Amino acid sequence: MNINWKSVLNYVMPLFLFVVIAYAYFSPLMEGKSLTAHDISTYKGMSKELIDYRNETGKEALWTNSMFGGMPAYMISMGFTGNLVSKINKVLLVGKRPASYLILWFVSFYALLLVMGVSPWLSFAGALVYGLTSNFFVLVGAGHMTKVLTLGYVPFVLAGIILAFRQRRLMGAVIMGLALSLMINANHPQMTFYTFLIVLVFGVVYLIEAIKKKALSGFFKTIGVLAIAAVLAVGANFSRLYTTFEYLKYSTRGKTELTSIPSENKTGGLNRDYITDWSYGLGETFTLIIPNYRGGKSGSFDNYRQTETYKVMKQKGVEGYEQKSQQISSYWGPQMVTSGPTYVGALVCFLFVLGLFLIKTKEKWWLGAITLLAIMLSWGKFFPFLTDLFIDYFPFYNKFRDVTMILIIVHITMPLLGILAVKEVVKGNIQKKDFIKSFWWALGLTGGFSLIVTLMPGLAGDFLLDHEVGYPEWLQNAAIADRKSLLTSDAIRSFALIAAGAVLLWLGYFKKLKWNYVFPLLALLFVIDMWPVDKRYLNNDKFISPRKEKTEMEPSVADKFILNDKELDFRVLNLSVSPWMDATTSYFHKSIGGYHGAKMLRYNEMISYVISPELQKIQERFRSFNGDPASIFVGLNALNMLNTKYIIYNPQAQPLPNPLKLGNAWCVSSLRFVENADEELEAIKHIDPKKEAVVDKRFKEMISTDNYKPSALGTIRLNKYVANNLVYQFEADEDQVVVFSEIYYPKGWKVYIDDKETEHFCANYVLRAMHVPAGKHTIEFKFHPDSYYMGKNVSYAASTVFILLILGVILMEVRKKK
Repeated sequence: MNINWKSVLNYVMPLFLFVVIAYAYFSPLMEGKSLTAHDISTYKGMSKELIDYRNETGKEALWTNSMFGGMPAYMISMGFTGNLVSKINKVLLVGKRPASYLILWFVSFYALLLVMGVSPWLSFAGALVYGLTSNFFVLVGAGHMTKVLTLGYVPFVLAGIILAFRQRRLMGAVIMGLALSLMINANHPQMTFYTFLIVLVFGVVYLIEAIKKKALSGFFKTIGVLAIAAVLAVGANFSRLYTTFEYLKYSTRGKTELTSIPSENKTGGLNRDYITDWSYGLGETFTLIIPNYRGGKSGSFDNYRQTETYKVMKQKGVEGYEQKSQQISSYWGPQMVTSGPTYVGALVCFLFVLGLFLIKTKEKWWLGAITLLAIMLSWGKFFPFLTDLFIDYFPFYNKFRDVTMILIIVHITMPLLGILAVKEVVKGNIQKKDFIKSFWWALGLTGGFSLIVTLMPGLAGDFLLDHEVGYPEWLQNAAIADRKSLLTSDAIRSFALIAAGAVLLWLGYFKKLKWNYVFPLLALLFVIDMWPVDKRYLNNDKFISPRKEKTEMEPSVADKFILNDKELDFRVLNLSVSPWMDATTSYFHKSIGGYHGAKMLRYNEMISYVISPELQKIQERFRSFNGDPASIFVGLNALNMLNTKYIIYNPQAQPLPNPLKLGNAWCVSSLRFVENADEELEAIKHIDPKKEAVVDKRFKEMISTDNYKPSALGTIRLNKYVANNLVYQFEADEDQVVVFSEIYYPKGWKVYIDDKETEHFCANYVLRAMHVPAGKHTIEFKFHPDSYYMGKNVSYAASTVFILLILGVILMEVRKKK
């Protein structure tokens, strides 16, 4: 068999260059440094107990008490060992992260373009655009690693589907199924959902074409094969999906039982306001072509000492001008805060618009339609008609927050259509008249817009945030001047890049420059366009040395004091950080707070309506603190019943102990039955939780009598603590109702009295409680969710079948080649 080594080199060489470019961008990795980010530190904290358990036992804990009093581990750190397909991740992500993520982005889009018939070196140029997407680097800089990993598999999914529709059904289905399985395993449902939207629009357009061409038989055959692969991909991840789906009802993505929330803000998932808190402004959409159209990221200007704001404050002798000048944000858009804009590239915008004019095939329609839909949905609260329509009627849409994230779709569709336009030009499929007309339209709409903004920056708005309207006129003028400068410099930059790319395309079409030269120059322009913008949001300063990394999680004075306490289980409230936005406390302690987008719904409601008001009381009491810790904690029912033993108020000082904590478990003398969740939550504020418990009437049948008298000799103590296994010793001469300072979750927690399974119920809105008969007993709680163990078997079976299918298809392909 003769091998065309030149052709092979053309396909392989780009892969080598992807590796070189990735490690060039993340060059600190070669020095042994590692990335530091908020969510990376947060992950270290939230997963510490789970990872320690895994290392010690070789098993999964499935539950952790380190955050928010306790929650399932499904969305934190889990090894779903039944999924054999997931092991392929180790091959695809070989090397150091995040460089391996960047390589994955490059390779996946490269593969997609090759499947769509694009030549290797043009595919290489297109892959650079996708891999160097600025929004990806914003996500990496924030530590959103599950998002960026998921995005690495989206082009592979599309490549498999397109290959299947191009008469390679089995191979396409296998590629799609494998990529989908790895995507689901990456565990970011929101990104997977957006992929589904792309595929849905793709399918509708292809169905319409099949109807027109009377080719429905072939269409449905392809759909059937793809469906089988998708079922196997889902099956391989069944354990993860089933446990997540089960937990969904009890998480903040579930439906609240509270009726006090305004009906117009309610959905079947997250509250409407919460979903649309981050919404892209209509005018902000122009950041797709000019990154600083709204000032970039929130926070001070990069070179704030060179700004007019700094100079005028210094000139006028403003006290603390150094700090105050840094409080003027370069970003002036409608979002509360942002880490960076969605910028697809000025040159990509030009090629995308060119594609809308040039391409006549179905690719234009599905890529154009999903791009437009994504942009409109990103407007969120600024385009309520469409947003509310999707929130109320589109399945699962109300489970996700931050509607701006849907713009990841345009990072796929816009460069894809743009490169397909270049492909058509290169192949000579475009008539001269059509090319010239489309060329000038695209150049006028993109380059012309950039030039107009350069000359008339006022088109972008007034350059002021709402709260700055009351600033002195001289300060407003300075801020406006600084923001205009950012806008105009980027607008000029975008115009220059568009003009350069347009010239290349013109020269190539009219054969003034060989395409062999156009492709590398086009790739170079893409890098010149994207690389500097990416460095604004993720540069070498984000990396730290191994020595500094070790000190990131060093215990403070307060931590060391608490770590000396050998009591089996208690909780800590850290007021030196934002309790609900930080999980580093969980690295050392069981925390009242934490940071997670899918915390348990009832605990989140407890935070909003009970715990947060208690934190305000603590702050007020600290002002008149007399040295008696009891004066701080008296009447703080939620914190006391959650067994909050210490408050960290200063990391470098000893923590404040809580003498009023109720411990791991206690007996109550009376029960207060309530009609609904609203009454239960309100009653917690008014009871004495040491003596009385609040219980929803639905659990009344589990309790034989309403009143109990704690025995004078009655005791209950925690003898064993593991995250998923707690053992108590109980002794009393009368029946008791025991309240446990543990979070109630009915889908997995099982309780045994002397090895005999019994029932427990929810009390005080979030805690566990149960009836215990008189005598001496061992009470044991075990977390053993059937969904996980049954799902594990299904995953193992499905992934085994899928791997056999993959091997079978590969064998068929090899035989065909022979």
